[in-house]
Amino acid sequence: AAPPGRDGARVVSAPDVASAGVGDPAHASSVSAAAVARPSAMRIAPDLALLATSIAAALGVARLTQAPTATRVVVPVVAVVVVGHLATTSTRRVRAPVPVVLVAGLVTVALTTVWGQLWSATVSGLPTATTWSVFVDRLDAAGSVIRSNPTPVPATAGVVLCLALGSGLVAVLGATLWAWQESRPQRGANRSPRPLVALVPSFGLLCYASLLSSEIDRVQATFAYLGGALVFVVAADRPATARRGRARGPGPGRRAASD
Repeated sequence: AAPPGRDGARVVSAPDVASAGVGDPAHASSVSAAAVARPSAMRIAPDLALLATSIAAALGVARLTQAPTATRVVVPVVAVVVVGHLATTSTRRVRAPVPVVLVAGLVTVALTTVWGQLWSATVSGLPTATTWSVFVDRLDAAGSVIRSNPTPVPATAGVVLCLALGSGLVAVLGATLWAWQESRPQRGANRSPRPLVALVPSFGLLCYASLLSSEIDRVQATFAYLGGALVFVVAADRPATARRGRARGPGPGRRAASD
């Protein structure tokens, strides 16, 4: 350590800073674990927040039925959204290309919809020509119900099938757009992902439901979505802020210590 300066303050030298924690294995391991956990949490937080916005938009679509809180409506819709989103983000985490991420999400949504609502039309879970025929018949029946009834419409099996499938596809598209933004090459410190791009599909679904919902819980659904979207934007911006901080280099205190 250097002697006190002119103002009486003790100047800490680089060896003093570097020696802090040296020789303490427990401290070193805790610091290392924290350093690993922090980036992981920063990567997962945007995915969870984006999932929350997709669920909020899907529940908004459920308001178009006469039983928006019924288990037979909410469970299939939320299940397809969650499974599709998780399949998409999990595929991206293994560094798959964005087209592969999209295909994985679409296939998962299709299989989840078939297994959840058309299981009796499959052969031990395997879709067949009969499965496709039943699927088309339910879509036709849902179209007839939607055209002949003002909102809210009866929550028939075909209507629930359409809501679940549409909500799941929107969730997959949003997660794929976020994966595309994350995979963009970082050219410069200010080139960061644009989280608002990933919100376009779910926001479109929310607007569609709000226009046709006959004002049933419209305000509550809008605030729930906007809250999730705000959390997503903040969480998505944190890794970019950290990258910009690293690109600027260490602060004055660290440079002084290293000198």
